[in-house]
Amino acid sequence: MIHAFVRACLQARQLVVLAGIGLLVAGVFAARSASVDTFPEFAQPTVEIQTEAPGLSSLDVENLVTTPLESALAGTSFVQTIRSQSVLGLSSVVLLFEQGTDLFVARQLVQERLGRAIPLLPASARPPAIMPPISSTGRVMMIGLSSRTLSPLDLTDLERWSLRPRLLAVPGVARVAVWGARDRQYDVRLDPARLEAANVTAADVVTAVRGATVPIAGGYMDGPQQRMAVQLVSPVNDSETLAHLPIATRGGAVLHLEDVASVLETHAPPIGDAVVGEGPAILLVLDKQPWGNTLEITRRVDEVLAEMRPALPGVQINAHVFRPATFVAQSIANLQQAMWIGCAFVVAVLLLMLWNWRTALISAIAIPLSGERCAARSSSHGSNVEHDGPCRPRDCVGRSRG
Repeated sequence: MIHAFVRACLQARQLVVLAGIGLLVAGVFAARSASVDTFPEFAQPTVEIQTEAPGLSSLDVENLVTTPLESALAGTSFVQTIRSQSVLGLSSVVLLFEQGTDLFVARQLVQERLGRAIPLLPASARPPAIMPPISSTGRVMMIGLSSRTLSPLDLTDLERWSLRPRLLAVPGVARVAVWGARDRQYDVRLDPARLEAANVTAADVVTAVRGATVPIAGGYMDGPQQRMAVQLVSPVNDSETLAHLPIATRGGAVLHLEDVASVLETHAPPIGDAVVGEGPAILLVLDKQPWGNTLEITRRVDEVLAEMRPALPGVQINAHVFRPATFVAQSIANLQQAMWIGCAFVVAVLLLMLWNWRTALISAIAIPLSGERCAARSSSHGSNVEHDGPCRPRDCVGRSRG
């Protein structure tokens, strides 16, 4: 059979050459489009639920938030393990599903159970949020933002309204966690002595501030030919305007907020911080989806950063704080170098053993085109034996005489 196969290949030399070229081209395209990552996806399907409970201690979060969620989620189909963590103001419940469970089916099952658990939570807790699907390798990139000219509040505004939405729009990015941010807010710090002197209660101050800052629906007005919406514009644009807010009238004089309190434009007390290099900064932590490609995501993130640099004046962007794509690219480069060196050694050995450049060239081309399986038929004691399996020297034997 081998003799017939070789004879047919020699008779159709052009077809064999074209088939070899086609296989080489297909192999190159397959190698270029192959998914390459730091580690393969090894974790079982996981769904995480996070619930914010501002102001609650860790013990209160455990008793009032985490325990009711665990009770409601217990018994969910295909769940193997439930893990939870309760910290100051935050509850995290993680459900590990059986291997092979469809991730989107698992998320749907969890969502159905959460609908019945929300009424059991305290009023101070925010609605539970299902975290986006995250790869088992997790973080795909860390980006540091720092500035010598912008305040932490201004830097946070740029990150929140300009950079972070663009990064979330990159295909493959599951979420962008922010460390070291300083969210802008107005602090009204009451002075008990001045409150007592002005005969004003803290409830009066809260009512006045809330009425000036909380958006209120204005409804609409019907005209002869059209209906016009009424928009109530808040008079508070900065801390100075808020400080001049009238809160009460005493003895014919108007009391302003600054008469009984100090008004500051600042941020909430930070729970954590971020340091890049030698100074404080904002750290953006990018997590990728399970089906995302690290090299492709990193390339697109670099393109977004290059596009956004002109819109971020005075901001230093460090995209190399944590970058697994560098390791992947270096590993691929090392593998390519090793393959070329190995090919050179194979060709040299063939030339030394065969002493015929044409035979060596044919052998060198046939090696990468050879399959892992073969079909050979051997004759032994007058019987034919079929073989279809991994190619081994003792299996791929031709028909002999004598």
